[in-house]
Amino acid sequence: DDGRPRPLAEVDADYVREVERVLATGARCLLVLTDLSKTGLLAPSPACAAQLRHRHGERVAVLVDACQFRLAPASLVAYLRQGFLVAVTGSKFVTGPAFCGGLLLPSAVVPVLRLRPLAALRAYSTRADWPPGWAAAADLPAGPNVGLMLRWAAALAELARLRAVPEAQAAAFLRRWHAAVTQRLAHASCLQALPVPSPERGGSGVAWDACPTILPFLILRPGPQGRMQALDMDEAAGLHRRLQQIDCSLPALMAARPADWLRVQLGQPVAAARRDGRTLGALRLCASARLVAQAAESPQAAERVIAQTLAAIDKLVLLVQRWSCGD
Repeated sequence: DDGRPRPLAEVDADYVREVERVLATGARCLLVLTDLSKTGLLAPSPACAAQLRHRHGERVAVLVDACQFRLAPASLVAYLRQGFLVAVTGSKFVTGPAFCGGLLLPSAVVPVLRLRPLAALRAYSTRADWPPGWAAAADLPAGPNVGLMLRWAAALAELARLRAVPEAQAAAFLRRWHAAVTQRLAHASCLQALPVPSPERGGSGVAWDACPTILPFLILRPGPQGRMQALDMDEAAGLHRRLQQIDCSLPALMAARPADWLRVQLGQPVAAARRDGRTLGALRLCASARLVAQAAESPQAAERVIAQTLAAIDKLVLLVQRWSCGD
C-alpha cells in the first residue's frame, strides 16, 4: 500500500502457486511476464518463467509483455531463444505513433501458431500484416494495412537512430541521466520518489536496459493540520495537464520564471499507493530512445538533454508551490 515494490522472490512465489493451480485443473497456462510495467517493474523474473516452462513443457506458454520496448537487443534475443513470445510497441520508449504493435515469435512455435484462427482480428488486421504463407491469414481482408505501415515506418526510424548509438555509450548516458534525476527528486521536498529496482534479466548487466529508465514519484502538498499529503489520481491528472500549458495571462507573464515557458509532457499518472483510503497518483519521468539518440550527438547535447529533464522537474515544483499558496 505504501508504493514500495515487493521482494521479487515473493512475487515469483505467487506466480508459481498460480501456475500450479491452473495446471491442476487440467488446463494449459499462459504466463505473462511484464517487462516493464508503467512504473518500471519486471515480474515475474525471467528465471522463474524459464523454470516453470522447463518443468511443465508445452503446458506453459510464456508471453513477454515488452510493450514499453525498453529492451536491448541481447535481452530480446535471450527471450526468444528461451521460447518466449514477445509483444512490443513502437509508441512508448521508441516514441513512435500510438497503436503501433507487433508480436515476435520464436521459430519453434511458428508451425503451430500459423494454423491458429485469426478471424477475430478482421476489424484491425489484414493478410499483409502476417508473414507470407501464414495459413490462417486467409481469413483476413486482402490489401495492405496502410495506417499500421505508416506508424511502424515512423517508429522504425526512431529505433534505427537508437541502434546507431553504441551500447556502451547509451548505457553511460542513461546512468548519468538516472543519477541526475534521482538527485534532483531527492532535493525537492514536494516530491517523493518511489523506489525502482534495476531490472533483473539475468544478463551481464552492461547493456543499457540494466538501468531504470522510468522514475515514478508522488507529489506532496500541505493537507489538513499542515501535514504533507500526496495527490490522488484526479489531482495528479490535473497537475499533469497543467504541466503541458503556458499561462499567457498578463499577471502570469509579468511574474514568469524560465520554467513557466516550458511545456512538459511527463508520463501519465498511475495508481501507485493507498493512504487514508485514497488512491495516490504517481507521475513518471521516462527516458526514451529519442533522448538517447539526441544525447549521443555530442557531450554538449547530452548535457542539454539532462538539463531539459531537470527543467521539467523545476516547472513541476513551481506549480506545486503555487498550488500550495492557493494559485
